[in-house]
Order: sequence, then structure tokens, then C-alpha cells
Amino acid sequence: QAAREIATTRRESATKLMDERRRQNDFVTNLITFAQALTSLLDAGKNGDRKALEAEHNNVGSLKHTLQEEAIRRLAEPILEQASQTSAAWLRRIQDLGDALDKAKSYTGDDCDKVNQLARQLFSAVVSAVDKGLNLAKHDAQICEDSERWLVENWLPTIAKHHADRGVRLDVRKLQRRIIFKAVWSCKEDLGGFAFPDLEACLETVDCGQRSFLASAEAQVEHNSPRTLVRALSQLSALVYFMNYLESEDLSKTKDVFKQYLPKLDGPSGEEVARWVDLAHHQYREDSALLRRQDLWGIRDKKPTDVIEIISGRGCPELGKFHAIFCSLARSWERDFKVLAVPHHAQVFALLVFKAFLEDSQERVRTLIAQVSTGEGKSILIAVLAVFICCSAGKRVHVVGSDKRLVLRDFENFRSLFSAFAAEVDPSIPPERFAVVCGERQPNGPDDMVEGIPDEAWIVYCEARHVTSLYTQKARRGELSKGMYDNHVLVLDEVDALVVDQEPTEDFVYDVGWRLLERGATVGQYATQLGRHLSNGEECPMELKPSSNSENQIYAQLRQLFHEVQQWRMKPKQERDSEFQLCFAEAVEQQGISGRYVRVENGKINPHYHSNFLECLRLSEDPDTTGYRMRWYERLFVMSKPRVFSLYSRILGLSGTVGNEREQAFLQKAYGAQFFIVPPFLETCSGVEVRSAKWAGKERLVSQGRAEEVCLYGSLPGPGVVLANAEDQYKAVEALAFEVRKLVPVLVIAPSPERADALVDRLRQRARSMLAGCNTTDLVRSLSQREYDRSPQVYKESLRASTRTLSRNVTGPKEFRITVTDYTGARGTDYQMVDEDADRLGGLMLIVMHVPPSKREWIQYRGRTARQNWRGQYCVVLNVEDYRALDNGREEALPREAYELKPGDPPFAPSDPDATLVQRILDFGSKESARRLEQSRAVYNSGFIANEVCERVWTCPGWRTIQEQPNGRIKVDVALSGKGRRLFLDICSRYRYMSAAEIAKAARAIDGPPDAPGQLEFSLMDSEVPDANYEKLPLPPQLARPQKALLFLMDVSGSMSVNKIGPWMTRLEACKARVKSLIMNDTIVSNGDLVGIVAFGAGHRQLLPRSSSWSSGALSSSSSGRQLHTSGHQSNAAKTPVPIVGPVNRRHITAVVEENELELAQGSTEKEYGPELRVYERNGIDLKNKKLGNFTFLYSTLCSYVGEFTSSRYDGCSRWVILLCDGDDSGGGRSEDACRDLLAGCEGKLNLVIISVGSDVTSGSVLQSLADTVTRSGGIGKYIAAAQEEDDRALQNAFEQVEESLLLDGGGQVEVGGN
Repeated sequence: QAAREIATTRRESATKLMDERRRQNDFVTNLITFAQALTSLLDAGKNGDRKALEAEHNNVGSLKHTLQEEAIRRLAEPILEQASQTSAAWLRRIQDLGDALDKAKSYTGDDCDKVNQLARQLFSAVVSAVDKGLNLAKHDAQICEDSERWLVENWLPTIAKHHADRGVRLDVRKLQRRIIFKAVWSCKEDLGGFAFPDLEACLETVDCGQRSFLASAEAQVEHNSPRTLVRALSQLSALVYFMNYLESEDLSKTKDVFKQYLPKLDGPSGEEVARWVDLAHHQYREDSALLRRQDLWGIRDKKPTDVIEIISGRGCPELGKFHAIFCSLARSWERDFKVLAVPHHAQVFALLVFKAFLEDSQERVRTLIAQVSTGEGKSILIAVLAVFICCSAGKRVHVVGSDKRLVLRDFENFRSLFSAFAAEVDPSIPPERFAVVCGERQPNGPDDMVEGIPDEAWIVYCEARHVTSLYTQKARRGELSKGMYDNHVLVLDEVDALVVDQEPTEDFVYDVGWRLLERGATVGQYATQLGRHLSNGEECPMELKPSSNSENQIYAQLRQLFHEVQQWRMKPKQERDSEFQLCFAEAVEQQGISGRYVRVENGKINPHYHSNFLECLRLSEDPDTTGYRMRWYERLFVMSKPRVFSLYSRILGLSGTVGNEREQAFLQKAYGAQFFIVPPFLETCSGVEVRSAKWAGKERLVSQGRAEEVCLYGSLPGPGVVLANAEDQYKAVEALAFEVRKLVPVLVIAPSPERADALVDRLRQRARSMLAGCNTTDLVRSLSQREYDRSPQVYKESLRASTRTLSRNVTGPKEFRITVTDYTGARGTDYQMVDEDADRLGGLMLIVMHVPPSKREWIQYRGRTARQNWRGQYCVVLNVEDYRALDNGREEALPREAYELKPGDPPFAPSDPDATLVQRILDFGSKESARRLEQSRAVYNSGFIANEVCERVWTCPGWRTIQEQPNGRIKVDVALSGKGRRLFLDICSRYRYMSAAEIAKAARAIDGPPDAPGQLEFSLMDSEVPDANYEKLPLPPQLARPQKALLFLMDVSGSMSVNKIGPWMTRLEACKARVKSLIMNDTIVSNGDLVGIVAFGAGHRQLLPRSSSWSSGALSSSSSGRQLHTSGHQSNAAKTPVPIVGPVNRRHITAVVEENELELAQGSTEKEYGPELRVYERNGIDLKNKKLGNFTFLYSTLCSYVGEFTSSRYDGCSRWVILLCDGDDSGGGRSEDACRDLLAGCEGKLNLVIISVGSDVTSGSVLQSLADTVTRSGGIGKYIAAAQEEDDRALQNAFEQVEESLLLDGGGQVEVGGN
């Protein structure tokens, strides 16, 4: 029986096990089936196939209902919901596209502007659908075909040129139709950010009559998707521009022009660079050139492959490795872009000068900067140099650009060139790691896109922040080593912006909120808990009272910060919004700060800004006690760019301009730099007219067979004028712009984004009043930085439209737009001219509203016109107010006659505006540049030393802490605490306001952490700072900590020793303990502050300072004239008093408390009193033999010391009287009215805090009135009654209020903010 039961049990168990396995197998099978269905659904969405998406959606929905597993069904719900939303969005986009197509088809008119508007709407609908991920070709090929046909048949004829050569015309139309086809039929990945303005630009670019260009353009169109086609065709246009003149290139003229340009630099070019130019002059001959004179004839019509074969077979030993690089570049560009890319003579000559510099063993000049004009092929020079350095010198190259978009563009253009030499330089690494670009790495992005500079890469394209980040990361990790940059070369693009214009130092702040405090909480947790009380105006609860130096510092700073937050909220809303705003932008939502306050800089949100003030602002806005968690930032590293850059073995700079003489001298001293100029390409060609921007003048206009002379500066008395104020200037600019736009395109450069917006509004208002029915938004376009921030797409469209005619209709007069930009659009922006009629009248007109005082900037302004040998012109319309602000009222920037203008006066128009007006402004700017660079000298040198100190601290063994995060990142902090940490933070925050000796002294006093004791070893003798004798900058008021003068008047009457607070302490003991605690806290009372302690009762006796021999700075030991009467061993004659406050001496403070000096004074007859108390003597009271503790002459003591304390000898100090008493005045001597009168006359020179101890005071209202009198006079007045005596909490709270008042007076730490 037992055996049968066991067998039965086994069979049942086996059956259950088989059932469970069957269920598991079914679950896995269903899960796999369901996963496959979901994958098909996701693939349909990814492929943009709406029909397949709906089919797969239905399939998954049906499958879901057949499944019993709840877990699998829940898995499908969010995916099905997303698919439904995607399908609905696609349906809406298809409907919008159908509506746009129907609207376009229904129009039968011949208004070109209307056709263009319909084309814009139609193609924008196509882009909108594709941008949502819909593949129109798969969904509805018919709608794609109809859209393409309408654009080709109805819109293209309205924008296409008419070419006389029928063959050319057919080739152009074929190519344009191909571009429209690719744009309409593209998927999301191929279309990218391609929009209607890009389509217009591509069609216009290929509308060219040169057959050689059309052949290359056809290859570009076939090779590129729309996403990259605009850039490719733009590069092709630039190359064609050079090819058009390449036949005229003259090597002999190139060499002569190079030498002629050497003395044209404002500053000395140096004997070394002259030697290198001479060397290149002798090396580069006709027989060593890639292309000889006979090769240049008819080069435009030669096949690129034939030209490449010629230069590849040439022997050019003088070029060295450059020969192979040029050939490789030509082959890669012919393969990738189907164009011929060969360097012209000026580029080769410049490269040979750099080659001579790199191969020279001298060390005096370590930086060579070339001035290369915009559009002269600077990116090619940089790429070729990078490869040459890797191949010939065996060194790695960091190429630093100023704009991340341009950095990525340049890298992509030369990616093939870099790959061609990867194996030759380092066969151990894959080609995609040989050359990389730093940027925001995207999922499935290219392998050569990285977020930071990798050690193994040979060529790195990046921004300056990546270089500094690499250095600081290595410093923080202790990985810096001597000579680590010896095998690296730095190549700077636009060196003027990176080195001269920007701060030479960069301060790094780190979140140290993870650091653990003694109480067991982290800094961030403690700051958050404490901050919630302080932000609500509540007192600090007992459990959060600071119990260590670290907590005291956090507590002090938080109280100051929340006070600053309250003051910030009292500012006008416009001012607040210009500093911090609540942000709900999608761009920052991923960073966890959506709905939080963020920093606003120049009208733009900076989500990377961090500061403790911002943290307090965010916390105060958070009503949820479980919500926001504060971070705590400290400035823990100072990075000096000149120091880091100078660590590289060589620096090569290429810049549009190299600045004036003083700026060159600065670069020469800071980087050991020398300079040379690369002449513009056309200046090296023979028989070519070189055009440059000129002052507007008179031109010959031919209209309807008649010729007339027109003035391009309109009704102004000349092309350069000055008006009295901004209003007169606006009126003149309006009149000029509307006059000139009838002839040529107009670009107005306003001084600022705000002024640009204001001018746009005024111009549009004028257009509405003058031109009924005009589209003022189209007539007046904005290209300010704010417009770009609002909509990059609209900005791009406005940029293209800025040089085009307002109307496409051939009937009626030709008119142009007025475009307004600010300084951002006056640098590096390409305004491409296309209208030959406008070119015959002088070209694009610039109206400059503010000539910058910088020569570099002025060259950039003028460079917006007369580009690629089109003509260009400009007018200058200034106002005196701008330059009064610029020269601070000294009236130096403009001619004297300009400053005499009154509102409404005719403009001042010099006969030679270039010499009289512009050059005067530039000369003034040169002087200001000297002043600015002198100021930069202090920051440069102090930052250099501070960088060395930071490097020493972070690399000291055991002086840093590192915490690994789950995401692989690390958090770092210095392990310093107490005095050592405060000194280090002080250096990092205030280095620019410290002398070299002060920084070194503070550095040597930095104590190490307990686990690695010792002091920092630092000496100026070991520093590499270029100039240790610099003059430090004056400390700005917002950072200055005013010297505090604290005078404690302490009541020592008998009741102070008889009555107790709590069970153990007398009132006097409790008071002196709190006074000692306050003075010993160096966060509140710093070493440079002044302190005095006076015991009063039946007179007064000064306990601190000790000696009358003390003197310091503005405070001397000379008599103040205070007449004092003494008793005991002293006569009643006048004597020279001890100064009432002196430098804080914490040893003396301790003695006063611990040696019971207050109690001894209380029982002594030695005291002082004024003549007002002699009435007691006349009444028979022997006052002079009375003990100090017998009376309470409060009013007499207060008047005696306030009179002297407010004298001029204490000017410059923040004066505080802190009076402690436990009873009323004894009724002798001074009256309360006399006290009020004296305090009322202080005029804000005095702050008064009165603390009454115990419940004996009955004259609280009088004491309150004394405090109120000080407040009304402009000072801080407080009366605090600490009446509770069960314990010392009331007295403690009273002193906390005193501490807070002192902290807010400037004794706390300053705000920490940065990136």
C-alpha cells in the first residue's frame, strides 16, 4: 500500500511538473511570438510605413486578446498607444500635405510671389510629414509625384534664370529637377534639417552657365542626400570661385606680396618670422610648384582626374610631406565631391612658413599666428597642417575652433584625408580613432564622434572647453606629469576670439554636496534641511544648529544667500528676468531642471550655470518639503588658458585678424607669438581687379535707356555722419534705408540685440505707413541673435533673402529688402550677392550704427560686403550718446565738433570720414585696448599662479577624494577641511585681487587633511609665471568684505552676577560666553576686523584693546579728544585714551572670559566717567570710590563712546555697537533724549544692537526708541529682549540675530557661480 501511494504521488508530481513545463514553454512561445509582432510594429514605425504600421497594430491588438498572460499584455499597452499616436500624427500631416497640394493646384494666376508662397507651403508640408518619420514614398507615391510635378512645372520656371545656350539651359533644368525629386522623395534620415530655404539655395546655386561647374554639381547632387547637399554645393561654389581665377595666379607676385605684407602688421613681426618667410621664398620656385604656369591654362575645362595625375607625378622635394598630402586631398575630394581641390600659391607659401617654424629648433618663439582673411581656405590649411605634423614631426594635434557647428563641418570635410594617413602614422589603432571630433555623441553615431579628447587620437577637432576639460580632469585625477604635452601641437582657429577677447582664466565649480559632515548627513542634505527653514523666515531648529566649522560656514552662507534671494525678488520683473527665469524648454527638460529657475545670459538660457544662489532660489520656489534637493557648489579649480596652452610644444594660430599693435604685443608676451599675413588670393593674381568694401558714393544708373547719377548715401550730407542722440540716429537710418533699398540690398548693423529689435519695429511701422498692403515682415527682416534663438529656420531663410529682390515678378521696379542684424551677424556670416544690377550700383549696402573701437571687429564688419569679388559699400550713421558712454564722458572717441551737437541739429559730416571719424574711434579703441590688456595682465599672471597652486593641491597624495558613480562618472573633491579648505577656496575665488606674494603666502599656509598632514609646498621661486610683479586688481565692492569695528558695551552691575540664566550660569557668564563665541567665529569676525570690550556700571572701563600704543593704517593711537575722569590710582586730569577698538586678538578675548576680567572690573573702583556724572560728587556721593558694579550709567556710557566711534578716524569701517544690559539706567548723567539726539546725528555711520538680559528691564520702550533712531538715521538698529531665564535659549537666539546682521554686513562668504 505504501509503495502504491508513493508511486501515485510520483505520478502526480511528474504530471504537475510536465504541466508547469508546458505552461512555461507556452509562455516562452507566446512571448517570442508577441516579441516578433512588436518588433514588426516598431519596424513599421521606424520605416515610416503608415499602412504597415496600422496592419501590425491590428495584428498586435488581436494577438493581445488571445493571450492569457497578463504580463505580456501589459508589455504591449504602451507600445500600442505610441503606435496609435504616431499613426494619428501621420494622418494629420498627410491631410495637411493634401490640402497644400490642392491649394497649389487650384491657383491659376501668374503672380510669381504668390506661386513662391504656395511652393513654400507645399514643401513645408512635405518636410513636416517626413520630419514626423513618415515615408511618403511608401505611404502614397502619388502624392509625392503630384507634389514634385507641381514644383517643377509651376514653381521652378518662376525662379530659374534664362540661359542663352540651349544646351546649358537643358542641363541646368535637368539638374534642378533632380534636386526637387530627391528633396520630395527623401526619408527622414536623408532630409535632416533640409527646408524650403535650402531647396531655394540649391536650385539657385546650380543655376550656373559654366559647364565645368554643372558637371561637378551633378556629381554632388547624386553623391549627397538633401541633408548635406547645401553644404556640398556651397563648397563647390567656393572652389569654383578660386578655379575661375586660378589661371591668373602668379607665383612671382605671390612671393613679392608676402614680403610686402610683413611690415604691414601694426606690431613687430620679428626677425624669426622674416627668416622663415625668406626660407619659404627660396624653397618655393616654379619648378617646385604643384601646378606650373602651363598647367594653369584652361584648367577650368580639364578633368579633375587628369590634373591629379599631373600633380601626383611631379617631383617636389621642397614641399616635403606636403606633396603627398596635397595629392591625397585632391583624390579624396574628387572621390567624395567630384571636384578638383588644389592649393593655390598663397596657401602653399603659408604652409611652408609654418613648416620652417615647426622644424626650427629655436625656443624663443613658440607660437606663430597667421592672418588669413575670411573665405581664403583657412580650413584647408588647418587640415593639411594637422596631417603634416603627425607625419613629419610624429606629434599629436588638437585643432581648436570657436563654433561647434564649424568644428564638425570642417572635420567632416576632411575625414577622408585623415583616414588616408592613419595607417602610415599609427597602424596600431583603427582609422576611426586616428582622427576624431568632439561633440554630442548620438546613438548609432559615427565612431569618430567623441565627447572628450581621447589620449590615443592623433588629430582631434574640438572646442577650447575640451582642451581645458582634459587638463582639469587629469589634474583632478592626479595624472599630470612633466612633459605630457611635449608631443602635442595646438592649432587655434580664430585665435583672436579664443585668446584676446576671452578671459585668460576659467574657474571651475564642483558639486560637493555629497561630502559627509560630522553629523552624518551630506552637505547637500544639511543645506536642504536648513534651507527650508531659512527660506520661510524661520529660525534654525535646535537639531540643525551648526556643530562644526564646516557647518558654521554653510549656515553663514545660507543665511546670506537667502537674504540675497529676498533682495532679488524686490527687483523689477524685467531686471529679474534678465538674470534668472523659470524654464520649461524641451532642450533642458532632460537635465532635470524643467520648471526650475535657470540662468539667463545675454538673453539666452544657460542650463550649465551652477551657483549656490541659484540653488537657494530653486529651493525657495519649491513648496514641497519632499521635492527639490539642493546641490552645494564650491570653486575648486582655476585653469589658466595661457598656462595650459603654453604646455603644448608649439601653437599654430590662424585668424581673420590678429589685432592692433597692443594686442599683438600681449600675444607676443603671453605666448611667445610672432605673426605674418597670408595675402588674399586675388592679390596674388595678375590682371585681376581686387574689390574691397568702399564708402558709399555716387553711381551711374541706366534705366529705360537713360543714364542718371544716383547718390547711395541718400539725403545725408555724406556717407559718414554723427547725430546728437539715438532718436535722431533712428530717423536718419530709417530715411537712408528706405531710400537705398530701391537700388541695392540694405544690411543695417545695430549695436546690440535690443537696439536691433527696436529698429526692426520702427522700420516696419514706417513701412506700414508708407506702403499700403506691404508685407512688412518680409520687407524688413531680422537677423539678430535673438531671432536665431527664437527660430534658427526663420533666421536661415532671412539670411538668404537678405540679398535677393523683394518681389519675383519681372514687372515693376526692382526693390530690395532691409535686413537688420547685431554684432553677431557682423562676424563670420556670409551674405551672398546674386543680383548683377545691384552690383553695378555698388553692391550690398552696410549701414553701420556703431563703429566698434576694435580694429579686428571693424574689419569683420566691412567684410560682410564685397565678398568673392562682388562690389560692396557702406555708410556710417552714429550717435554721440553711444560714444559718451564708451569713453565715460571724456569726449575722446569722436571729433570735438560731434560732442557739440544738440538734439535736432543737422548731422556732423566730416569730409574724410575714414580719417576723421573711423580712425579716431579705432585710435581711441587702441588706447582702451592697452588699458584692458593691462587689466588682463593682472588676471593672466594671478590666474597663472592660482593654476599652479590648484595643480599642487589636487596632485598632493591623499589631498583629494573620488567617488565613483553608478553611471561610470566620478565626483571629486579636495580632502581639505577647516583652515586649509578656507584658504584654498579663498585663492580660487579671489586670486585676481591678490598679489603674487599674497597668493604664495596663502598657499604655503594650506594645511593638509588629517590622513595626509603637512602644509603645501609652494614658492614663487618655483613658479613659471611670466610676471610676478603685476599690480593686482582692486577688490570690487560686491566682493569686498568691509572691515568691521565691533564695540561691546557690557553691563557689569551687581545684578548681572547675582541673577542666573538656567541653573548654573550668571547673566554675566552667559553674556561673556556668547560674546566670546561670536568673536572666535572667523566666519563672522575676520582677522582684519577691529574689536573693543568695555565694562560699564558706575562709569566705564575699557578691557580691550589692551595698550594705547596700538596703531594701524588709518587708525592711529593719537588722542581723540575724549575727556575721561578716573578714580583710584589715576588723576581726574585729561589723558590720551586707548583707541576704543583694535585688531582682533583672540588670545586676549579668551583671557577676558577665562580669567574673569569682567568680574574683576565689576568689583574694582578703577573706572572712567565723564563730567556729566560729577553731579553725584556735588551731592555728597563719593562716586570715584564706588565700585564699577554699584550703578548702571547706561546712557552716559553710550554717549561717551558713540561720540568717538562716529569720528572720521573710523571711516571706512562698518561700525557696530553691541550693548548688553540687564536693568534700567540709574538716572544720572546723560538722559535718554540726549542719547537719541546723538544717535540721530550719526547719519548712517553707526549700527546699534541692544540686548536686554532677564526680566528686570522696564524701559524696553526707551531702548527700542534708541534702536529706531539709528534705523531712521540710515544705520541698522535692533533691540532684542532676552527675558526668558529658565535656560540660555533666549540669549542664544538674540546673539544669532546679531550674527546674522554681521554676516549680511559682508562678513560671510561670497556667491559661488560658474560652469
